[in-house]
Amino acid sequence: MPKPQLAQEDIPPGEAIYIEDLAARLKAKIIKDNPTGIMRRDAHPKMHGVVKAEFIVEPNLPEELRVGVFAEPKTYPAWIRFSNQNGTIQPDIKPDIRGMAIKLMGVSGEKLLEDERDAQTQDFIVISTNVFVTRDVKQFDDLIKAMTSNFLAIAWFSSRTGAWAGICSSR
Repeated sequence: MPKPQLAQEDIPPGEAIYIEDLAARLKAKIIKDNPTGIMRRDAHPKMHGVVKAEFIVEPNLPEELRVGVFAEPKTYPAWIRFSNQNGTIQPDIKPDIRGMAIKLMGVSGEKLLEDERDAQTQDFIVISTNVFVTRDVKQFDDLIKAMTSNFLAIAWFSSRTGAWAGICSSR
């Protein structure tokens, strides 16, 4: 398989159907998980904190890394949100995937997302695992389907994908 090029995506067959199914399933899950009407995110609902920061692009980056916001040395105002992944808010001592969302402010240029073409921001989303919990949108849809079903569905999914560690750390 050829290596993807910068800002290009290899869209798997049926992706739109999986995204639509996933969006409906996650919306139903959020409504079910939040019966009081105070809506929380389906993942990373527990925020550890938000900090105002400066995102500094250093002047001595290697040439191959000088792309987009990294093209020139600059300091951007930023907001950083720290969170944990589990959909159920739990004590911080429990093992979990941790997340960090970074929003740079004052970033000019046309954006890829149609609704945000002229936005003056740039988002980075990172998690504490070295890979995402699933390999593609189809497997993520299958994961959410299993997790919103029952233990047998979760066990069946994990036995087929080997994703048991990711599921356990996110429950």
